[in-house]
This record gives sequence, C-alpha cells and structure tokens, in this order.
Amino acid sequence: MGILRIIASFIAATVIGAILVTAAQTQVNLQSLIAIGAEISFGVRLDATLRDLSAVGPIMGGVLGLGFLIAFATTGMIVRHAASLRLLGYTVAGAAAVIAALYAIQWLFAWRLDSIITPFAATRSFAGLAVMALGGAIAGLAYAQMLGQPTRRA
Repeated sequence: MGILRIIASFIAATVIGAILVTAAQTQVNLQSLIAIGAEISFGVRLDATLRDLSAVGPIMGGVLGLGFLIAFATTGMIVRHAASLRLLGYTVAGAAAVIAALYAIQWLFAWRLDSIITPFAATRSFAGLAVMALGGAIAGLAYAQMLGQPTRRA
C-alpha cells in the first residue's frame, strides 16, 4: 500500500469526520433548544450548520486529525495480525477517537482554565455524544474502505 494512498485516505477521513461531527453537534444543540420551546426552521438549521462548519469545522478537523492519527495507527498495528477485524477496527477507532478528543478538550478546559464549561454542549448527554461519535465511526469506516484490502507480501 502506497504512502500517498494512506495520506489521502487519512485526510479524506479527517474531513469527513470534521463535517459529520460538527454538523452533529449543531443539530443536537438545536434540538435541545426545540425541546425547551424554541421554533427552529429548516432554513435556520441549515444556516447554523453552514456557519458552524466554517467556524468550528477547521478546529474540529485539527482535533480529530490528531485523534485519528493515534487511533488509526494503533488500529493498523492490531489489524495487521487480525485482518478479519479491519473494518470493525477502524470504525470503532474513529468513534473512540472522537470521544477521546472531546473529553480531552473538556479536561483541558477544566485543567488550564479552571472551568466547568462544556465546550461542546452536545456532549452533555449520552445521546449527543453518541451522535458525534457516530460521525467518527463513519469516518473510520471510510478510512478503511479508501485504504482497500492490504496486499500480502511474498
């Protein structure tokens, strides 16, 4: 497998993850507002999502890129010895990377800023965290699919 394919797959998966996780946090937050009585139209949902993608997306991409780098490299070492777990492994790694990254950011806020603020409000509930992790899982699956099957060396 060529290094360029690995790099391109990694970049694509990071972009996919950043888009999905950012959009998920926007929609979970908007749904929380609806739950307390706010009326939010499809147009407002779309506008908020696009604004978050332009403002939060690049930051999320950087954070997820670091998380995916660790998670995918570790998974690559594992699935080298258990090829049948390849798709599942990268899918779980993507979800785990998102959860770890979000909790690392929350920990940094508490440690460095002595703050109890949750930087991503969507993570206040299990459902919100799960939806965001799903974005990472899809990115991990996409990464595995883009890599293709490993070739055996003679």
